[in-house]
Amino acid sequence: MKDKTFLVTGANSGMGLETARQLAAAGARVVGTGRNADRVAEAQRALGDGVTMVVSDASDIAQIDALAARFPEGLDGAFVNAGGATFQPFDVSTLEVFDQTFGLNIRGPYYLLRKLSESFRSGSSVVFNTTIANRKGFPNTAIYAASKGALRSLARVLAAEWAPRGIRVNCVAPGPIDTPIFGKVGLPEDMVGEARAGFAGQVPLGRLGTSEEVARVVAFLLSEQASFVNG
Repeated sequence: MKDKTFLVTGANSGMGLETARQLAAAGARVVGTGRNADRVAEAQRALGDGVTMVVSDASDIAQIDALAARFPEGLDGAFVNAGGATFQPFDVSTLEVFDQTFGLNIRGPYYLLRKLSESFRSGSSVVFNTTIANRKGFPNTAIYAASKGALRSLARVLAAEWAPRGIRVNCVAPGPIDTPIFGKVGLPEDMVGEARAGFAGQVPLGRLGTSEEVARVVAFLLSEQASFVNG
């Protein structure tokens, strides 16, 4: 990983922040993003000089253009991690939430990779952050799960199309991970604790995973150690 260049979107917290930290610790040059300036500044302080944090909204086309322009000398990989969720029963879900979620979780990543396509060097690796929800059919996740399912399909197609260029594309599909997203999914505050406990109860280990645990898998997939892992 030493002296390689990686992009990590949504690096201001959770799995993105921990992945950026681990890549930098391995000697990589890392650019991380977040859309909230205060949180980006906080992450920069936490990560130190090994990571360059920039404000960039993963659903904003103009900001994606500006982000892609940061890599004129090329990229060795990307963790496409930025995303969001609003959990609603299907019968009360709205097109507004649909558009926001798909804009962030699939339209933004699609456009970002179109802009970065020529920047990836041979031997590069791209990792998408999807979710176990795109397979499990959890209630109240119709919009979120569908957007992440689309992301998983995109990854598989790119794995086939980019393989001749020596670029690998993979996904991680985390189960319940203890990240700040629990406070951002639209649940009332008194239900967040119940949701955490309920998810942990469905895991054979009986606990939530950690951002560090997911980041170790992402760092492996981005590395040359995963050179035969694709799709």
